[in-house]
Amino acid sequence: MKLKDWREEIDLIDSQIVKLIGQRSRVVSKIGTLKAKAGIDIHDPKREEEILRNAVSNADGNLCEATILSIYRRILVESRQIQIDASKIARNEEAGIY
Repeated sequence: MKLKDWREEIDLIDSQIVKLIGQRSRVVSKIGTLKAKAGIDIHDPKREEEILRNAVSNADGNLCEATILSIYRRILVESRQIQIDASKIARNEEAGIY
């Protein structure tokens, strides 16, 4: 394959990654809403460790563990913020503040 072909493949993969991150973000937002309504803390270190272990165990060997952990730690930071935002909205809605 030529460079152009590889770049087109990368563009396709990137498109899929962005869609999956968006899908994950929507689920994370729903979880944030549920946590707010149930009075559950957003930060769940045990769950985050489980997610990191799963990410490493699902790796196909092309990325080293440190790289996978770095990527997923960033995803978890952003996910926590999405949950915080969703929980604020949920609390405001419950309080009648729009």
